[in-house]
Amino acid sequence: FQGMIDEMYETFTGSVAEYRGLNQQAVIDTQAGLYFGPGAVSAGLADEVSDPQAALNAIAAKYQQPRQKTSIQMQAAAMDLQTKM
Repeated sequence: FQGMIDEMYETFTGSVAEYRGLNQQAVIDTQAGLYFGPGAVSAGLADEVSDPQAALNAIAAKYQQPRQKTSIQMQAAAMDLQTKM
């Protein structure tokens, strides 16, 4: 059982290190402490401090697909081009 726990700990600390750009020993040295706000940013465990809605908006904006033009919008754009010729 302890072997499984050790393996999961190794996987977890390795993943945190990889995705946060830290070395694994730096992650281990946190001793699974709790970090909040600026302390988490200083420790390299967070990018910035933000309110929940701003964080969700930033995530949504990052992955939002450009909206496809509707057929009526394309027809209007074509008519607009024709009037300018």
